[in-house]
Amino acid sequence: MEKKESNRLRFWSLGSAGVALVLILIGSFLDLPIMERVYVGENAYSMIFGLIGSLPLYLVAISGVVLLDNYFKKSQHFALKILGKALLFLVPAVLGVLVAIQSLDEYTGSLLTSILIAVPLAYLALLLWWHTLKDADPNRSLDYGIALLLVAGLTFALTHLAKEVAQRPRYFFLKEYGTTHFRNWWEWGSGLKDLYSDLSSDWFKSWPSGHSCCASAALLLPIPLGLVKKTRRFAGWAFPLGLLWWAMTALGRMLDGHHFLTDVAFALLFTALLIFLLAVPLLRRTEEEEGEPRRAFRTSEHRILRRRADLAVQGLDEATIRKIRAKRGRKKKSNS
Repeated sequence: MEKKESNRLRFWSLGSAGVALVLILIGSFLDLPIMERVYVGENAYSMIFGLIGSLPLYLVAISGVVLLDNYFKKSQHFALKILGKALLFLVPAVLGVLVAIQSLDEYTGSLLTSILIAVPLAYLALLLWWHTLKDADPNRSLDYGIALLLVAGLTFALTHLAKEVAQRPRYFFLKEYGTTHFRNWWEWGSGLKDLYSDLSSDWFKSWPSGHSCCASAALLLPIPLGLVKKTRRFAGWAFPLGLLWWAMTALGRMLDGHHFLTDVAFALLFTALLIFLLAVPLLRRTEEEEGEPRRAFRTSEHRILRRRADLAVQGLDEATIRKIRAKRGRKKKSNS
């Protein structure tokens, strides 16, 4: 590789975190004035990105599952092969249901209809990733697959946990009930959810932005793309496009009053930090071991070749080693 993927990922994750921190600083003082200027209510742009803005996180998770199966199918252990196929079958179904709940249900008005739309699309994405990554190097698939799944899963889980704890009211709630209810991002547990118990709990889940967290996962899409020759040329461009996708999604969530500037900025910060702390080390470890089979799947032939290579570096051969060991054995016997 001309430039290691871990170095690219580290650069873009730290750069994205820097952008997020600047926006958080601005929004900490100007959240409400900014929203008063940019809010337009329901609009087509926000609706489109409300539907598709979260897709990068689900695509990242599905690509991670495909990579893990690509690694497991080389195993001599039957249980690991079954695990890979089980993940291929179960994960897209779960992700399809989550897409239906998070994005589609609001527009279709029926959870069942949303599921019937989202789950087949998830399996279609699985098929496309399988076709794209079928020639990926199995020796690099394990750490890459773990990195993608780990960041995607933790991003989704931590974002929704933070929403439940913070209970920040959305801007469209303030438009309805007055800006005196405005809360800064650090003022957690405002109590407004209990005071307005007749309203949906979703009205009090402004911080951080779930859609923007999912959108910022697009920073990880260059990783699976860089694993195969036919898509490698697109990997470099995918980083700035991923950041652009986050910005477009974030703007849509602000225009319709779902989120403040700090909500979407913290979403980018969380994802960028998870990428830097989890994905970058895993990719670097794989790159350092590139060309050597993973320990779990080394055959006796691999071990013999590796041993001979180590002996050659030391200027020895196996016959010499056996003579040295035999001499040491005779010496021990004579001493005893």
